[in-house]
Amino acid sequence: MAKSEPAALVLLIYKVPSRKRAGLLKFLREAFPVYEAPGGIHMSLLESQQQDGQFVEIAAYETDEDFRLDQIRVESDPRMKEVLGRWQKFIEGRPQVLLVRNVAVSKRRGNTPRGPKRRGRKGSRKQASYC
Repeated sequence: MAKSEPAALVLLIYKVPSRKRAGLLKFLREAFPVYEAPGGIHMSLLESQQQDGQFVEIAAYETDEDFRLDQIRVESDPRMKEVLGRWQKFIEGRPQVLLVRNVAVSKRRGNTPRGPKRRGRKGSRKQASYC
């Protein structure tokens, strides 16, 4: 069965001092199940390869209703407030928050970019440019 695209994605972009990285990862292993508990929410984490200590936490919501209900939970649930308060102790400053949706740009199924095709000799170290 094909997986459908999420209705909404929330991206939390933030910096973590290197001395707190291991603690953040340990914390998120505990926090992600709490975040995902209502169902319809899938969490993931990306780490920048260009900026040390920069992370992108992704909350993918299956439906708009899942997103709406989770926003209520974030604002009013004591357990969520406690978990988010612990999370904030790991990050520097305020996170950048982006609410995004997938946009269909081609006829192929799914909208995930595949990246550039590699050309050249085997073992070539030329980096792809996305600009």
